[in-house]
Amino acid sequence: MQFRNKKKSIRKAIVLGILAVMMLLMTGCGDQLVDLTDEEEAKIVTYAAHVISKFNKKQPDGLCYVPIVETEMEGEAAGGTSATEPGMQPGSDGTQGASGELPEGYHDPEEFADVPTTTGTNVDAIDPVASAYASNATPMELSDVIGIEGFDMQWTGTQVADDYVDPSGATLATPNKGNRYVILTVTIKNTTDHDLRCNIAELVPAIALIVNGSQKLDAAQMLVSTDFATYNADVPAGQSVDTCIFFQRKAGDIADSDTYDLEVTLNGVTGSITQR
Repeated sequence: MQFRNKKKSIRKAIVLGILAVMMLLMTGCGDQLVDLTDEEEAKIVTYAAHVISKFNKKQPDGLCYVPIVETEMEGEAAGGTSATEPGMQPGSDGTQGASGELPEGYHDPEEFADVPTTTGTNVDAIDPVASAYASNATPMELSDVIGIEGFDMQWTGTQVADDYVDPSGATLATPNKGNRYVILTVTIKNTTDHDLRCNIAELVPAIALIVNGSQKLDAAQMLVSTDFATYNADVPAGQSVDTCIFFQRKAGDIADSDTYDLEVTLNGVTGSITQR
């Protein structure tokens, strides 16, 4: 009998313990959740979309179109249409507004599905709005744009190739599928009577190629010793070295009649350089 009473006491203790734990859980221990307004929540969603789009290689224009939710809509209380959800285009089909026109700044992601990416640090080979590109560069000498005293720099050649091997034996990676390299040769000459260090890498110039006056290609920095944008070496007195600037283009777009202009931007100045 004494054993049975003891067993019942243990069971009661267990049941009471479980009930106590359940009561604590039901009271909601922990930090209270933060209540966000519709506007605050929309801002967070928009910011997250920006961050994600920055790393989407198939979306070279960055954020396509993520509208901020309108928290108060006239007529909503009277049964009107609700606010647009983040990430959706205005309109019932998610792409057009009531007028049938695309919103300002919207780009169809499918439009850029086949845009090639560039091997190197710059992943976007073609400006997504290249057809509307209008240059505001000033005709200048490359030496004046770079501005390293004691050096003359000239764009001396252009070639289209499927590969490249620098003097040290380093080979470029194969161009992206369907692309070819457009390689510009830039000759750097030490015009003094003593050896000089030519350090272009520390300047970090922005380099682009303008094709037929409308298409803009951003240069890719390649891991070869002759890459112009990252060149950093001693040049003997009176001697010259050849460096290269690398771009990628769709093979089917390349023609013998193409015209090229080089644009280099440094310290807020953009110079337009022609081949010599």
